[in-house]
Amino acid sequence: MLGVERFTLVGHSLGGAVAAALVELIPSQVSSLVLLAPAGFGRIPLAEAASLPGLRNVVQASLPLVLANRRAVTAAFSRMVTNGETPEPDVVERITKRAGELVAGAREGTRAVVEAGRRTDAFYRRRIDYDGPVVAVWGDHDRLVPVAHRHGVERACPQARVQVWYGMGHNPVTERFDDLLALVGKSSTAARPARRKRSGALTAF
Repeated sequence: MLGVERFTLVGHSLGGAVAAALVELIPSQVSSLVLLAPAGFGRIPLAEAASLPGLRNVVQASLPLVLANRRAVTAAFSRMVTNGETPEPDVVERITKRAGELVAGAREGTRAVVEAGRRTDAFYRRRIDYDGPVVAVWGDHDRLVPVAHRHGVERACPQARVQVWYGMGHNPVTERFDDLLALVGKSSTAARPARRKRSGALTAF
């Protein structure tokens, strides 16, 4: 055991949906919540399209071949994740070498994203049971999780401060690492707000 009693919880993409679910289970242990283009705060058309009965079998059959192809992986990452930047060679290497092992995870991840957006009790349809500080970040060039989903975060967490980082895609870890470190550091020292009656605020830079 690490002996950590309170901590800042950070979740990116599907991990953002996981973080939002976790914070409701252990709210007293989470000093602040940081969401990076989180799933679960709206429906994601790309994931839903890949799950359609007519396309699902095609996607599943072609996925092992795509994941094993360096050019295909590089093109997909550049287009959908890294905002036109070539992904790091070691990332491409890990994906192509483990292509067969990643198929099941990709399938379940897509299913989870679709379900998170469609559920009647989805986060964007209700208030999350957490009144601590919440910060959410989107890139205005995000092609995976639409930046419009920030409004879902504001509905779920009225105390949230939402930032749109201009020129960024879906991956702040590689695109704005220093800014991300500063954001998480600042969030970890933030005081808890009085209650969730505060209205959300939108900032951009």
